[in-house]
Amino acid sequence: MSILSLFYRWAINEGYATAEPFTYRSARALFAGTDREVKVNLAVRRTPKPHVTIKYLEPDFTELFRKGLRGLAPDGSQDTGFHGRR
Repeated sequence: MSILSLFYRWAINEGYATAEPFTYRSARALFAGTDREVKVNLAVRRTPKPHVTIKYLEPDFTELFRKGLRGLAPDGSQDTGFHGRR
């Protein structure tokens, strides 16, 4: 998110964009005994919803997926509907 945020700031400064698609709040940052006010990107701080977290494929589905990428049917024979990966 921080890289994308920096990109949007650059695009705004160069006149390619009119606004950032992020919301911010103010916070105090303390470092080496000095503090300063900073903007905090709320997109970075939010906790993802359960449906968007990374999940691993079940072993049986993983094998089916790998066969499909190779152009094979679920039983391992050639898939007649496969026309290449590109």
